[in-house]
Amino acid sequence: MRSEAEKGDAEISAFRAFVCLSGLSIDPNSVEKREPPEPDLRCRHLDGRVVTFVVVRLVDESIAEVFAAGSAARTDAFRTADPSERMVRRKLTRKYETDFPIELLVYTDRRLITHDGIIVPILERVFASVPDHPFRRAWFMSNGRVRPLWEGARARTTWSAPLSV
Repeated sequence: MRSEAEKGDAEISAFRAFVCLSGLSIDPNSVEKREPPEPDLRCRHLDGRVVTFVVVRLVDESIAEVFAAGSAARTDAFRTADPSERMVRRKLTRKYETDFPIELLVYTDRRLITHDGIIVPILERVFASVPDHPFRRAWFMSNGRVRPLWEGARARTTWSAPLSV
């Protein structure tokens, strides 16, 4: 189990990779870790606009335990389960306190067996089923690629950059 400091460092590291891969005009040096009930990160676009991000790493706990065990890891077969829907639904229904737009970054880092081609449609359905959430956009990052998951009507009125990356 990671400490909160390690989790925060991992979120910032994943977010910086996201900024590089997405091409968004975010100043990577402006990224700040925030404490609940605020979103996880706050940063600035190069033009000075502030945006916040909630970051969620999709992790199957069984696989995470094997990674954490290192050389002492189990070698027998074990069950895995895709946590994508549960983890993202929890973020969609949570209340955040901020005066700035909130975006969601969902990412994987080899601690999930489910293929991206399965995860993305699941998450798109989750967004469709929870229409009243706080996010203006959502992104999915995996295997060195970033793709948009969702963009709401609120985003189109306040965001001038195209959704394509």
